[in-house]
Amino acid sequence: MGKIKHAVVDTGPLIHLAELQQSNILHTLIGQTLTTPEVFDEVIPSQQKLYRKILLLKTLSGDGKNAAAFLVLHYELQLAEATALILAKEEKVKLFLTDDLDARTVAKRLGLEPHGTIGIIVRAYRERLLSRDEAINKVSALQETSLFITKDLIMWAIEKIRTAK
Repeated sequence: MGKIKHAVVDTGPLIHLAELQQSNILHTLIGQTLTTPEVFDEVIPSQQKLYRKILLLKTLSGDGKNAAAFLVLHYELQLAEATALILAKEEKVKLFLTDDLDARTVAKRLGLEPHGTIGIIVRAYRERLLSRDEAINKVSALQETSLFITKDLIMWAIEKIRTAK
């Protein structure tokens, strides 16, 4: 598999990886992780400190800001999510990291590949950054973070880890 060249990240994975004490995974898995100032502002200051050297903050163009406003109005997205989606389009980055279901839906409509915190953890396991037990423990620990996640999704992810090669 190897290192991912670049990705755009929304607020959710930044918060949830920090809550799991795994903020370094993004830097290890991805060559360049981009986001917008609007996303970065949603991350609490102690978490911002963790990500300040890892993330490349980019401001949208004027047309990009208009496109983000359109997404907010028509898809009921938050401004941060909308700016991150438009940044991915402006920068021609396919991989979009988000834990928000509505943002995933819009990402797919925009031709992006959305993945969330679980996908990041599974990828870290496949890249041998986490052992099988560490990955299973991190996925299980997501229930104790601010991420809304069902037990069924946790069990599905654990099964993915157990059967991954």
